[in-house]
Amino acid sequence: MVIAITHDVEFARRNANRIVVLDEGRVLLDGSPSEVFAQPDTLASTFVLPPAGVRIGAAAGFPTPPPECSDLLALAPTS
Repeated sequence: MVIAITHDVEFARRNANRIVVLDEGRVLLDGSPSEVFAQPDTLASTFVLPPAGVRIGAAAGFPTPPPECSDLLALAPTS
């Protein structure tokens, strides 16, 4: 098991099978990348944006991809 602490959502999306989002020491979200990034309003309260692929898909009206499709997000451009 490896524990990484990061604000890099692209790194977390590519490498983590579980993400825990903290805010002032309390757990806000705990789940797979797809589950966590599907809750942009909660993430926004921590000033963290979902990965670009999730934001682009949401802006285009697509639902958040299921966990088995999370690798498809790698096709989205990053800035």
